[in-house]
Amino acid sequence: MFNEFDINVTSNITVSPVSANHMIFEQIAFFWLEKIGRKVERTVVKSWSKNHKHTPDLAYFQNDKLIYVEIERSMKNTQQYNQIFVNIIADKVDKVLYIVEDEKMLKRFARNLPRSEKIMLVTIDDFVKNCHENGKIGAVKQFDLIEKGDLG
Repeated sequence: MFNEFDINVTSNITVSPVSANHMIFEQIAFFWLEKIGRKVERTVVKSWSKNHKHTPDLAYFQNDKLIYVEIERSMKNTQQYNQIFVNIIADKVDKVLYIVEDEKMLKRFARNLPRSEKIMLVTIDDFVKNCHENGKIGAVKQFDLIEKGDLG
């Protein structure tokens, strides 16, 4: 065990490829959100959970409205998402931005997440392209994707 930044850390730390990929997506999202002028907070369960019911990957305020950012590389089960949304409602979150790997995952999430006006979805590639080219996230509302009916 060693001490890093006043935290005791075991010396046998391993990081799975799934966790590493999630962290990379999170870093990309943080970078581009900051680049387009959002003041993004990297949330840590230990501190964030003191005042919130759910700890997202990232969070920021836009016009005094709280936005949660979730990086999703795989689907959780329905019960987990239902509980997350109960907590998100308790946190008085205005929007939840889901950044997913590809179009197939975007459709899957739109179809399987609890139905909510609060949900916005975007692929990581579209997110980066939109932020870079026009300074906007370019996410799509879940209801617009459902209404379009092209969810496979």
